[in-house]
Amino acid sequence: MKVFVVLALCSVACAANLQKILDTTYTVVQGRKYTLEDFKGKYLAIYHSASWGGPCRRFTPNLISAYKALLGWNFQVIWVSRCRSSSDSDSFFQKMPWVRISYSEGMGWRGDALFKLTNQRY
Repeated sequence: MKVFVVLALCSVACAANLQKILDTTYTVVQGRKYTLEDFKGKYLAIYHSASWGGPCRRFTPNLISAYKALLGWNFQVIWVSRCRSSSDSDSFFQKMPWVRISYSEGMGWRGDALFKLTNQRY
């Protein structure tokens, strides 16, 4: 069921005009950098999570499995950290196979704008 929610968010992100919000640099664990242009034609799932949240820690392994199953399907997850510190964010991200925006951007206006898409509250 939670994978369906992520895919629904993916549809929202693709349908909305997010050019300004998503126009940034993304990185993977190994340090390689990507831009929005690299994701052209892909469905994007915006995944907000935090290392301090039990539900996030339990759901992330499931999303990793789904992500690996969808490799090659024009699908990309963008992680937005809601961790309490940059070091917590870096540590939690080590487990993730997708890209992320920087911790400072995730906690700034860009992360807030992306979070508003979900209509959730912390």
